[in-house]
Amino acid sequence: MKQNTFIKRLLGGCVALAVLLSGCGGTLPTEQTVQTSPQEPREDWILTGGWKTGRGEQGVTLTSPPGENASALLEPLGESWQIQVSAKAVDARCLRVLLGNQDGTVRLAAAVYLEETGGQLALEQWKYEKWTALDGPVELSLDAQQPLEIRLTHYADQQSIQISVTQDGAEAGMLRYPDVSLRTIHLLAKAGVGADGEAVFSGFTVEAAVEPETPVDILCKTMSPEEPGFYRALGEIAVGDVITNFWTGDTQTGKIRPTWEGYSEDLADPRGSIWETAMLVFGIYDMWAVTGDQTYYDLLTAEARFFRESFSEEELENAGGLFHWASDDCAWNCMMYLCFYSVTADQWFVERAIRLLDNVNARWYDEELNGLYYKDGVDFMSLYEVGIAWSWLRLWEITGEQRFYDLALRSYEGMHTRLGADRDDGLYYCEANVNWPVGDRERIAEAGSSSFLTGNMGMAALAAKFYRITGNQTYLERVYQTNQGLLRYYDNDGVLLNDRDAWTNGSYAAFYASEVLSLPDTEQMRTLVKNTAMSIMTNARTEDGYYGGSWSGPAEGSASVWYSGGSKPQQSMTTGTSVLMVTAAAILEAEIEHYVR
Repeated sequence: MKQNTFIKRLLGGCVALAVLLSGCGGTLPTEQTVQTSPQEPREDWILTGGWKTGRGEQGVTLTSPPGENASALLEPLGESWQIQVSAKAVDARCLRVLLGNQDGTVRLAAAVYLEETGGQLALEQWKYEKWTALDGPVELSLDAQQPLEIRLTHYADQQSIQISVTQDGAEAGMLRYPDVSLRTIHLLAKAGVGADGEAVFSGFTVEAAVEPETPVDILCKTMSPEEPGFYRALGEIAVGDVITNFWTGDTQTGKIRPTWEGYSEDLADPRGSIWETAMLVFGIYDMWAVTGDQTYYDLLTAEARFFRESFSEEELENAGGLFHWASDDCAWNCMMYLCFYSVTADQWFVERAIRLLDNVNARWYDEELNGLYYKDGVDFMSLYEVGIAWSWLRLWEITGEQRFYDLALRSYEGMHTRLGADRDDGLYYCEANVNWPVGDRERIAEAGSSSFLTGNMGMAALAAKFYRITGNQTYLERVYQTNQGLLRYYDNDGVLLNDRDAWTNGSYAAFYASEVLSLPDTEQMRTLVKNTAMSIMTNARTEDGYYGGSWSGPAEGSASVWYSGGSKPQQSMTTGTSVLMVTAAAILEAEIEHYVR
């Protein structure tokens, strides 16, 4: 089954289907291939999309009707290089002249951003599925409503490109980039303008930007956030985006696209990083738990089959190895094995989880610390150990073996004692050794924190779980104290603060939504979790369905602290963990009181 067919099947007739079919997930730029033959010489280039073109003494001139939105591709005969002109109203009124290799390995663009009272000019590079500034921007003095001309000049002897914008015969602005490689600079010469020469693009205007409808806009036309099923629909949209962007193949035999550091290039292992895959599996699993939808089941069983057939037992159990180099990786990987067990009932995955955790315990447990070292070569334990405690507790539920309960309780109490030291706010430091916790208690900010949002959520959920098992009021008191700490430090104008790790900070939100927010007197946090899901969908989602780490927005650009810090929406785990905050709201709405992963 092809990908688009799968999406239709997944979302059926619900609003999420309308979102996905409406074109909200397109990529920039849209390329239209022009068929030409090197044996048929032509005086003029062939152009699609209603544009007019001609070759004059000064180079190649393109014109279009005023106000037209179109994309067009030019291909000089017999050459592998191309010049593309793209005029498309998106977030900014932007006109791009794209210079690039046909196989997509080299792309530069002269980008003009039109504003009400002028504009900006930049040289941009296409990298990691995103346009980023290579030089500029420089301010333009022009009338955005009037036709303009973009002139690209190549200086072969200096290996440079000059980009100028003119209007009514006067120069509106100019940018000169001196460090263009020979491989790239040859594209202008191959475009037919000589070793030194110019390509001129004129007659362009761009219509006023039309803000595209977001998935939430479309959903809200038919549903209110107060209506039952609203957050389920949000979760379906978010996980639908995950599947669209990261699943390859059909539902029966496909798998999640392998990534390493979030991308599918430069893989350290062709099967990809296991924990990065887990961040995407968890979202699919969450929505299967909420909906019971057969398609989610098919996806999970297909992924489980891939792991069963592609990894050896030793690879899946090797604490400290390539796929399990730290305790947190072991936690997420173990959780994923147990997800596969929950779906397939295959005891093989339980055995892998048990042996992995036994190896973790043997390798990193320190009696004096009363916890696990974070990884080899360090002397501190970490709040990331929460996932290990949850996995031990799940193994106790599956097997009934007391030792797993004892290990889970030991882990929880060790973290509570060591990482909660010197705090009276119910929160936990992210690291501590036998002598001290690490960090300033008050330092909790986006992309810079001594604590860890999802770790605090996971600890509160563990306390709620132990309260339900034992009836011990001490655990319940800890739950409410942690809730107060979260409200004090993590309520960022009605949206949860993604404080420490934009690749994993939604990991344990589902446990929190289920175990903690099903308790009485948690209304403020229930509202905060739902508001965060809404904000992620409206402010942190890219046009093509990736999710950024700044949950109040924006998804991309310098205004996002996480984006500037290197956590991009296009990375699998950045999208994955943000989506987990959305699926947590769906779990909360569904009132699942005993969520297992």
